[in-house]
Amino acid sequence: MMYMLGFVLYGSTVLLPLFVQTILRYDALTSGLVLSPGGILTLISMPIVGFLLSKIQPSRLVIFGFVVGAIGLWR
Repeated sequence: MMYMLGFVLYGSTVLLPLFVQTILRYDALTSGLVLSPGGILTLISMPIVGFLLSKIQPSRLVIFGFVVGAIGLWR
């Protein structure tokens, strides 16, 4: 599971900016502005997940994260 998580995180980190710059013809600044909400959302969700770990089973949070990540990368 950790291998797959690393593969998906690294792949999306490398491939999404290349897709936006190559296929959509955005410049570097616009590409960064398009992809920055994902980083901001990650920053905001970290304390929320820390709080939820005391209330919900960690396996359920992991499954939810995988499902949300899969849907986001699929779309």
